[in-house]
Amino acid sequence: MKKLYVGNLPFQATEEQVTTLFTQTGVTAANVTLVRDRFSGQPRGFGFVEVNSDEEAERAIQGLNGHDFMGRNIVVNEARPPREGGGGGGGGRPGGWSCGQGAPLLPAFHAGLFTTHTARAIVNIGGLSAHTGARNRAHVVTAKAGIVGFTRALAHDLAADGITVNCVVPGLIGTPRPKDKPEPAHHLTHQTIDGERGRPEDVAAAVRFLCGPGARYINGQAIHANGGAYLGS
Repeated sequence: MKKLYVGNLPFQATEEQVTTLFTQTGVTAANVTLVRDRFSGQPRGFGFVEVNSDEEAERAIQGLNGHDFMGRNIVVNEARPPREGGGGGGGGRPGGWSCGQGAPLLPAFHAGLFTTHTARAIVNIGGLSAHTGARNRAHVVTAKAGIVGFTRALAHDLAADGITVNCVVPGLIGTPRPKDKPEPAHHLTHQTIDGERGRPEDVAAAVRFLCGPGARYINGQAIHANGGAYLGS
């Protein structure tokens, strides 16, 4: 049995649709698991498919990696098993991450465990509150700070594979908030230098750069895209 990682899946995709996709490529999917949010139950855009042989695994990778599936170019590659060892937090296994603070870290953790052979850069997304603190948000601050620590640890683990691991920490982004979700306190006390909030494109530009050849010497870093939020008032 061979396990494959399938990433960049449309959020509306189902296990049945993924199974059908593999069947159309001439590969029997013995088991399909889409990773879901533990609270909402919504798919997180990636999963794992088990096939019966190395030959079928290779056929799936050759036929489906980069394939347009429901409007997205999916990633299909052999899943990397978790490394042995590790200290607290589950000995390198997802079971140790089941606490409330660890839940927001799970997507980054799974991405780190199952990086593909074609991956050359991993970029995690952090949060402003990890560096400013915030009242009544201890769980969020802890999780966001954990992403930075996880980024640095994973940079060590994957250096021998030629994979860089960095973290982009967005600041104040001008996206609408639901009426029942008030502005976090640290957003009110840490403003940008020019008073303008950023755009999603500003964060995406930093991520794109870290994934490109010009960032090969940047590794294990937290890059702050926040318009000078630590300097404003």
